[in-house]
Amino acid sequence: MSTWAPGLFGGALIGLSATLLLWSIGRIAGISGIVNGLGSAPRSDRAWRAAFLIGLMTAGAVAVTAIAFRFVLRLPQPVLGTQFRVPTDTTIDRPLLLGSAIFGVGWALIGYCPGPVFVMRHLLGAQS
Repeated sequence: MSTWAPGLFGGALIGLSATLLLWSIGRIAGISGIVNGLGSAPRSDRAWRAAFLIGLMTAGAVAVTAIAFRFVLRLPQPVLGTQFRVPTDTTIDRPLLLGSAIFGVGWALIGYCPGPVFVMRHLLGAQS
């Protein structure tokens, strides 16, 4: 892939999201203004700002992960291991849904990823 292609692809994604924002609710997508408005805009105006930024970050994360997986899995073995262990089970069952719900609710209630919170709680004791 040439050096300009990732920039073109990223710019196209941002352009598409900015166009959809303008078309759907008539707002111009100035990213710094959107971020600033999260704290200073009226409460009724914060939802679209948060959704736009989450979509922007999520699209970037999905794109990077999709590209990275293609290259990493072509390696003969992991850098710090002997073989790749990629899950093959695609079953969506009750324990998976329950665990996902507990994780999501935990993150929503405290605003942090629950895993590191438990580790820090253990390391810091009752202070955390």
